[in-house]
Amino acid sequence: MMDVARLLRLGKTRINLEVVLPAAMPFVMGGLRTSLAVSLILAVTAEMLAGNNGIGFFILDMERAFRVQEMYAGILSIGVLGYLLNLAFQAMERKIVYW
Repeated sequence: MMDVARLLRLGKTRINLEVVLPAAMPFVMGGLRTSLAVSLILAVTAEMLAGNNGIGFFILDMERAFRVQEMYAGILSIGVLGYLLNLAFQAMERKIVYW
């Protein structure tokens, strides 16, 4: 594709916008999807370690109080949140990387 773009004498800006960026988008979106999952895990972990509110703190507090049902409800809510975030990201990805 780069050779064709050069053959058509496209400028650097057009080559970057029309060839390089679309070719890189699947990799960028894969990295963003991984970052989304890691950020959710780290946010909950930070709440568990240093927070005084939030779902991570709630789970740890319920575990310490031996309230197992509430603890698992918190864990399930994190799973549902992660699933919904992934669905939203997939919808966005289909709009951006439509090929």
